[in-house]
Amino acid sequence: MIGLGRIGFQYDQSRTLGSSHVGAYLAHPNIDTVVGVDVDNGKLEELARWDRDLKPQFMEGGIHKKKIFVDSDYVDAIKTYKPQIVSVCVPTSVHKQVM
Repeated sequence: MIGLGRIGFQYDQSRTLGSSHVGAYLAHPNIDTVVGVDVDNGKLEELARWDRDLKPQFMEGGIHKKKIFVDSDYVDAIKTYKPQIVSVCVPTSVHKQVM
C-alpha cells in the first residue's frame, strides 16, 4: 500500500473495515500481510497503532492471522516484502513518479 491517506487507509478509521485499501485487504480471507508505505511518519505510526488495536479481531486459535508492516520507502518495501499486489494510493499528480 503506497500512500496512507484517505483511500489508502484513513477511511477505515471512521467507517467500517473495508472502506480503504488497507481495510479491504485485511478483510479479505486470502490476504495475510499488508505493508503500508508513506513518507509521513505520523501515518505510519497510526497504522502500527491501529494494527495493535485490531489484533484480537484477526486472532484464530491464539495465532495472529494478519500481519501489518510499515515502511517509509516504497522501493525498499517492494524489495523486502515482494508483494503480489501493490496499490498506489497517492495523489494522481504523483502516480507517474511512483510507477
